[in-house]
Amino acid sequence: MTVLSHSPKEKPLAKTMVVFSLEDVLIPGTCEPELDSRMVKKWLSSLQAYAQKHPPLHAYIVSGFTQSVCNKKMNEFGLNPFFSPERVFGVNEAYLSKMEPVDLERYSQRCENDPYCKDEYFRQVQMMELMKREGQDASKLVLVGRDYWFDGFYTRRFSNVDVAFIESALSSRGKPMDERMEGLWYIDRTWGKLKKIIEGKVPTPNYAPLDAYVNITMTQELLGGKGIPSLKRVVIQRKKEDSGFDFTSLSK
Repeated sequence: MTVLSHSPKEKPLAKTMVVFSLEDVLIPGTCEPELDSRMVKKWLSSLQAYAQKHPPLHAYIVSGFTQSVCNKKMNEFGLNPFFSPERVFGVNEAYLSKMEPVDLERYSQRCENDPYCKDEYFRQVQMMELMKREGQDASKLVLVGRDYWFDGFYTRRFSNVDVAFIESALSSRGKPMDERMEGLWYIDRTWGKLKKIIEGKVPTPNYAPLDAYVNITMTQELLGGKGIPSLKRVVIQRKKEDSGFDFTSLSK
């Protein structure tokens, strides 16, 4: 009698949409002005090969640059072979048409002064549009970025998707940052770590340290340092109660 063996059914992917920021993630930027393009292409090639075997998985670029600048950067750094044109997004006319006149005027002036200016809010709008278009909820998307504020705080507040931070290029509001917050997802530009996130083989990220950092930073700026020590204690105590994490290092 022949016994038929059945291979175990493959688990569904935890993430089916991988969204990349551009600057300091796939191309050089202010935090990593010298980026190994060969490593980036090898990384993307591995993702591309994996996605071909797992059809629900797709990769996207969502940049705060204008669409024309985004396209220029894609060409300059040889990224086009890894992304379908319909999955590469920069600030476009559809987004600009929904701006209030005063906001559009400010943005246009910024672009005149600096053609490489970025609109960070656009990325959140576009990710939410992507999820709607692809029929996916936030739990199926991961953003690969490097900025605690723009990629981390903004993303959790608006589109509410998970974030994987490039550890070698950490920043806050575009400025390099040495501090590494515990509990978050950190990756490099090698395939293994990103693959584990896609397959759901990593612990759930803890965003409480990020929330505490943002709360403290905003309060310091609003109050100019007045009453900060007591306020820090309140924020830290509340976050400790919520998560059990020790936030004392963030208060220094």
